[in-house]
Amino acid sequence: MALTPTAREQLNALAAARNTDGGWGYTPGRASRVEPTCLALLACASGGMPPDPSVLARWPRADGLLIDPQSHTVNASDNGVALLAAQHAGMGGASFVPALASAVAGMKGVKLPPSPTNRQDNTLQGWGWVANTFSWVEPTAWCVLALKTWTRAHRDAAVMARIADGERLLLDRVCRNGGWNYGNSNMLGKELFPYVPATAIALLALQDRRDHDAVKKSVAYLSAHCLDERSGMSLSLSRIALTLYADPPHAVDVKPSLLTEIDTALTHTWRATQYLDNLAATALAVYATLGATEDYAAFRIERPLERHA
Repeated sequence: MALTPTAREQLNALAAARNTDGGWGYTPGRASRVEPTCLALLACASGGMPPDPSVLARWPRADGLLIDPQSHTVNASDNGVALLAAQHAGMGGASFVPALASAVAGMKGVKLPPSPTNRQDNTLQGWGWVANTFSWVEPTAWCVLALKTWTRAHRDAAVMARIADGERLLLDRVCRNGGWNYGNSNMLGKELFPYVPATAIALLALQDRRDHDAVKKSVAYLSAHCLDERSGMSLSLSRIALTLYADPPHAVDVKPSLLTEIDTALTHTWRATQYLDNLAATALAVYATLGATEDYAAFRIERPLERHA
């Protein structure tokens, strides 16, 4: 595969920043963390730079879930991303991956009573950032996406039930005009505004629900605002999500020129900032650029899922 000069620079930056334990920190010289390590594995695979997925097999775990080595806690988003990366890096058959999928499905945000300060359904249980916390959009979206990719080859009633729970929460939390905030869509009588990265991640999780009005509105929001947030992470997530939504046979109206504009913005932002040495953003940008040649297989949900009431 021919690499663009920018992608080659980014891959070289990742190679230089890799730690001796096989992982990556959020910035060069920092201890290895789950999210940048998993995204870097995806980048390496797409760039023809052989990854060492065994780093995930060696990662410290508790009850099947990967532990953040700095906070010594289990982060739901991290484990969703790890499940995605492990499957795509050729580790789907590794002994720890089925346990990881089961453990991710077993995580639940806490249930709360109705609140007079917002209109959402607080009884819905998606995923919180860490154990014993309320459900948030971003960890719920990552975990729903990861579990849906897992069901491409594995059917499990408990996993399917948790996917349905997560979908209900995401559709309940969509902002009035489309898109998602990181947490609630409204608070204290005020409508909260959506964020581009949270919207892109939620749309990736709901790519097989594109017939839903909330999803249609959210694709329109992302199409209109994807260039507003010029970070490597935001632009990369937008590029992946909008490309997948533009695919037939149920494509939505995403202009090809918009995808080109995102690619240009990714390059310009790299030239201007090097993504502030954020290795997670650098890795995702590599995958957003090169993963298109494999139709973003790591993030793709290949078939509609059975629906739960």
